[in-house]
Amino acid sequence: MLLLVGCTLWIANHGGTLSLRSSDLEQLNPPRFETDLNSAPGYELQLLPGVGPKSVQDIEEFRQRRGLFQSSEELDEVPGFGEVKIKQLKENVVVRPTQGKESSQ
Repeated sequence: MLLLVGCTLWIANHGGTLSLRSSDLEQLNPPRFETDLNSAPGYELQLLPGVGPKSVQDIEEFRQRRGLFQSSEELDEVPGFGEVKIKQLKENVVVRPTQGKESSQ
């Protein structure tokens, strides 16, 4: 069970508890995950650093207008995605081959 109270995270597990202050959490590396630009739904895209509702809308419009991403480098063609934002996302975005799906170009 996770319980966030103020700036302290309490984790109860098998009768014991672990308390972490927010300063402790800042020192931890966040977990890494990969998001497929072609198949990820909007809520998953918003888990990416610096990606909010507007960025999600721009990605989805790109997919509708241009078809599937061929590589993550194509993010530079999406409005609002500049060099800095793309560099932040590089470790978390992938473009996997899609079976049975054709590009809409």
